[in-house]
Amino acid sequence: MQGARMAPATLESARHAAARGWDDAAKATYLDLLRDDPTSLPALCELGALASASSHRSAARTAFAQAVRLYPTDRVARVSLANILVEDGALADAARHFQAALALDPDFPPAHQGMARLLAAQADQAADRHWQKGFAGHSLVTQRYRGEGQGVKLLLLVSARCGNMPTRQWIDDRSFAVTAIYADFHDPDAPLPPHALVVNAIGDADLCGEALRRAEIMLTRTTAPVINPPALVRPTGRAENAQRLAGVPGIIAPRTRLLPRASLLAGDRQRFPLLLRTPGFHTGEHFVLVETPAELEPALAALPGESCWRSSISTRAGRTGWRANIA
Repeated sequence: MQGARMAPATLESARHAAARGWDDAAKATYLDLLRDDPTSLPALCELGALASASSHRSAARTAFAQAVRLYPTDRVARVSLANILVEDGALADAARHFQAALALDPDFPPAHQGMARLLAAQADQAADRHWQKGFAGHSLVTQRYRGEGQGVKLLLLVSARCGNMPTRQWIDDRSFAVTAIYADFHDPDAPLPPHALVVNAIGDADLCGEALRRAEIMLTRTTAPVINPPALVRPTGRAENAQRLAGVPGIIAPRTRLLPRASLLAGDRQRFPLLLRTPGFHTGEHFVLVETPAELEPALAALPGESCWRSSISTRAGRTGWRANIA
């Protein structure tokens, strides 16, 4: 009974510490509460969120998994665990928890958002319905500010469909009061929230063309400084960059085109070796080297999506040269 009596005060103390950025104190207080009441759903979920925000994914996963075990009908715990599982690459388990959350509440936006990103990562067109359900009407998010006094009001432009630059390491929630706009689902003619600075984090011109176009329209109504203007990002797609770099002396640039699968399979004048990549992916994901015509069809079968970037380059510079310049 003692634990039950002290739980509300302990929970408020933990929240007070977390809200002010005193992460170590907040973590210790949440753990104290859980030692007295291991079944506290708020403590488990809030400790998990705190751990996730500080990139301690294993601790976050443990907290959210315990919350789901104890409270299998809690939709927030399900989605929180699923988001961590996606980061850990456990996609089948993540999908199971997103689907369970949607079974509990078919209109729960965070569950649709998670499913959309999960399916998009597999180039599954079923993602489209979840994009709409998850972000239409939910395109503006006020992030938690944990600093002293009034933080710098920062407007962060992002794409719901990923393709964003990481900002967690340099946009500090103790200095900046951030409002994020998912530009691809936001009305570009709507008034902008109050801000002193704009950061455009949308970085993939091929994947996020619509988000960049809308972001450009939004920024015609601000006089605040803009870091990484979307108008400068939009012409940086793979094909455009390859063409631009090809004109620079001393650079070997690949000839790059986005082609449907049928065109790739029917092309009888293709030069090998070539590289294939599914649009929207980076860091070697869904990216294959095809050295001979016989390897083309199996390579395409292993890639998701209906189209692929094809990069080909003369081997006159030698294999080391073209590998180094394309990869």
